[in-house]
Amino acid sequence: MSLSDPALFDFLNPQGKGVTTVDSINDEKDFEEVSNSFRIMGFSTSDINDISKIVAGVLHYGNVKFNKIDVGGDEGSEINPSSVDSLYTACDIWGVKSDDMNRVLTSKCLKTMGDMVHVAYSTAAAIDARDAMVKKVYSELFQIMVNMINKVLSSETNKSRRENFIGVLDIFGFESFD
Repeated sequence: MSLSDPALFDFLNPQGKGVTTVDSINDEKDFEEVSNSFRIMGFSTSDINDISKIVAGVLHYGNVKFNKIDVGGDEGSEINPSSVDSLYTACDIWGVKSDDMNRVLTSKCLKTMGDMVHVAYSTAAAIDARDAMVKKVYSELFQIMVNMINKVLSSETNKSRRENFIGVLDIFGFESFD
């Protein structure tokens, strides 16, 4: 099993149906083409590394699972011990403290009468918090990449061509086609 194996990452296998392989698709070749495209578009090695780190972090955070715990008679959540390594790996990749991320993913912070109080998330709320965080980060990364590409396409060297830009239309439901 290699790191590019979708079975390693829950976000790449959301329905739990197992890994689908297509003989005509070569992930390593496709990755090299994407990397070359980044370089052609003027992305620096540092940019490409940062993009890879953000995506890798998203994938590892997707493997963080939660257990239900009792917090004063209410449902709370904790990181499932079997997925602590995923949390540590994701935090290390993104350069954040795992204790801080654990707290952010399992509770919300409320200010009451000048005091800060942490209120435990249920397991469903913890999953929602994790998913909202990685969706926001991934969305921001995507927008940054589109802006960088648009900047290259609209540079002085491309002014002789018609105005170039990239836009993405995401129509809800297309991913559901059989």
